[in-house]
Amino acid sequence: GKCLQGTMPSRPQKVASKYHIIIRVLTFSRASALQRLLNSLANADYRGKGNARLSLQLSVDHPGEEAGPDLREAHAKVISIAKKFEWKFGAYEIFVHPSPQGLLAQWIGSWAPADDQEILLVLEDDTEVSPLYFQFLTRMIEKYYFNPLQFDPQMYGFGLQRQNTIIGREQVEEPAKDISNELGGEVFYKYQLVCTWGAVFFPQHWKEFLRWFVERRRERNFDPCLPNTASTLWYNTKGKSSRMWSIWFIRFAFEKGWYNMYLNLPDGSALVTNHREGGLNFKEHRGPSNPLTVNPAYVSMELPSTEDIPVYDYFFNRINSPGALGNRIQQYSVLSKSEMCEPGKIYD
Repeated sequence: GKCLQGTMPSRPQKVASKYHIIIRVLTFSRASALQRLLNSLANADYRGKGNARLSLQLSVDHPGEEAGPDLREAHAKVISIAKKFEWKFGAYEIFVHPSPQGLLAQWIGSWAPADDQEILLVLEDDTEVSPLYFQFLTRMIEKYYFNPLQFDPQMYGFGLQRQNTIIGREQVEEPAKDISNELGGEVFYKYQLVCTWGAVFFPQHWKEFLRWFVERRRERNFDPCLPNTASTLWYNTKGKSSRMWSIWFIRFAFEKGWYNMYLNLPDGSALVTNHREGGLNFKEHRGPSNPLTVNPAYVSMELPSTEDIPVYDYFFNRINSPGALGNRIQQYSVLSKSEMCEPGKIYD
């Protein structure tokens, strides 16, 4: 397909008064999971909010006309929990969709940034946040987004999760790499794979994603595949399901040569955990993905300069010239559509 040229995001204007953090919670029918997430948000430490203004938005999907009584009851319970919840740290809105959306539409429809002073945090309802998440969030935003000396135009945001997935595999025989082992002692790193549990997005980058998404959806038979990646396997095995939102962002970030930032905290904790409830992504309940960060020393640790933070591609190869990542899509221009959607023999 043709390469979509967009502009490289420019750094935001200096904060005039207060920047705006929008927390968007995506939910549907898991009432107890939603309650757990909302409790964790309510119990977090919001001291020293400084320049941040906070809004909490709940996006509640619709069960559809064919839904049975159990699903309708579960959905009603979610709405009841949402309405009873008290949020003391800013605006609170509940959006109950009038028709079924699915996760793709819930993610894509999360946000149309009003200006470059808005930041989005997306949380699906099977996640839970650390009491320290907000302290990290504001420090990271103020250093890596609003500080003009630290703004990296290729960095679309950062992830609060502990990332364990490497989606690319170059050799059939190659064993899976362990991210922590690959990093050694590095605590901060930039990696192309989008965060799905506690994703923080910058507004210009998100706008560019929406523009790209609309154009790609208009193309006949466009599939957001990348050869030799697990994401293409997921896409193929789920019947090219439109429910998968992340594969679209994976392809977008590849075309752009963009990445986000993650934390690899030494104690194995993270600012978000995913309880891996049964649902779209997990067949059965698997329990928390990692412990939540509770050590206050991490909040005050020094944040490295952006140019000192290593950058990794989808294969978790360290990239010394990140500016060249956006050229890689051209290597695939010779491949047919079926070759683009070949997940690679490793996954057969």
